Amino acid sequence: MGLTPYIVSAQTLQLTSIGSFFSSIAGLIQDIIGLLIGVAVLIIVYGVVKFIASGDDADARKSGAAFMAYGIVGIFVIVSIWGLVNFVNVSIDTDDAVVTPPSIPGATS
Repeated sequence: MGLTPYIVSAQTLQLTSIGSFFSSIAGLIQDIIGLLIGVAVLIIVYGVVKFIASGDDADARKSGAAFMAYGIVGIFVIVSIWGLVNFVNVSIDTDDAVVTPPSIPGATS
């Protein structure tokens, strides 16, 4: 998970070039992206539940719709940042040139 072993001193961080530095940062961002997308999906689900459960209350329905919109915008921003990190990583021609999408826990390939 990115720099986690380095933080707990289980492994030394090998920064031999600026490319390896950006690659390490890209790996850390990649690990965080999965968590952030999960949070954004939970916000969308919360908005849907609030929207459906509100019934005739117009203010609560607006609040639920706002949560759904925030979640969708959040996912867009997260994926955009992931794309920018991938672009920078490819542009500086690192050894690990393509940042793979976050893996889904429990998925088999």
